[in-house]
Amino acid sequence: MLIYEKNIADITLDDIYSLVEDETDENNFIEYKGELDKNGEKKHIPRTVCGFANSDGGLLILGIYDDKEGFDKIQGVTLKNDWERDKQRLITLLRDNIEPYFDVGIEKLNLENGKVLIIIKTPKSWIAPHRVKRGQEKDFYMRRNGRTEPMEFNELKEMFDMNNKLTDRINDFRCRRVLKYSSEDVNHYKVIYHSIPLNSFSNLQINLEDAKDYLINNRVSSYPEWNYNFEGIYQSRSDNFGQMFRNGIFEKVRKTDGEEDPVALVYFEDEFKKFVKQMLRVYESLNIFCPIVFFVTFTNIKGRDVPVDHLDKRRGEIFDKERNILDASGIIFESEETIDEEVSSLFLQFWNHFGYDKKYETRR
Repeated sequence: MLIYEKNIADITLDDIYSLVEDETDENNFIEYKGELDKNGEKKHIPRTVCGFANSDGGLLILGIYDDKEGFDKIQGVTLKNDWERDKQRLITLLRDNIEPYFDVGIEKLNLENGKVLIIIKTPKSWIAPHRVKRGQEKDFYMRRNGRTEPMEFNELKEMFDMNNKLTDRINDFRCRRVLKYSSEDVNHYKVIYHSIPLNSFSNLQINLEDAKDYLINNRVSSYPEWNYNFEGIYQSRSDNFGQMFRNGIFEKVRKTDGEEDPVALVYFEDEFKKFVKQMLRVYESLNIFCPIVFFVTFTNIKGRDVPVDHLDKRRGEIFDKERNILDASGIIFESEETIDEEVSSLFLQFWNHFGYDKKYETRR
């Protein structure tokens, strides 16, 4: 496996030594930098990361000196503080100088001379194009012939057009799946969760055996058994269905037990928060980066009521007798820190639909 295809946590010093021994030059996926001063960091790191994101991703390795004559040696860089503070400093540098921001992986490898190699892994972005906004600089960059260069107008236009097509493909896929479930067993309402990494519609192919292990370890389902089908791996129970597609999309379907069951928004909101966090951990293990779009859909809910808490206290009045499918979506760009708040905002649309001006709190 090529070094830039590895999970950043799996990259070792042996991988780096192999680059040097093989005299692997800088290319569209790898760039080397020696020790950088403060101005050099602010200039080169955001540009390089931006260029990788607007292209096919890549690795920036700090601590390897490279010139026109080839490699000098691995010297490493000196940490300015402890590692966690330096790592956060680099994250802040990228967050402040690249828009829109996206997640990158940052790790270090310790050298015998007391210095470190810093590795920044940038995934191909599916919300590109990105630009650097440092001072008066507001330029878009990409990797071209092993260099980070400003993008041409036609390259920018093509990238915007591609992103519009990606949105259409995501919506087409999900609509087909939702219509499939909404037309089956129409007397029961169903809740459908989708997690869709934005790179699912590229040439992404996940390892299904690894995916199965990660889904079990992160308790995405209460049942450990997973079976294979044409699309990937799946679980099927009387009231539950789960499908991990070969391109990383995950689908979870819940069917109610009774035909008269009310729409339990309090319960499903809490469950969806857990689902989002679980799937982010699964994707991290599979080396799939944010952004990831999460959808929640209620089907066959026409004429149903909503209890205000787990004790099934009912409002008693139905506010919409016409609409049979409700859906909402949110996109996760980076960490889990604000997930609870974002999911609550997403579910507020459902509460509003049934006549509530806010979510009713669960009674303990």
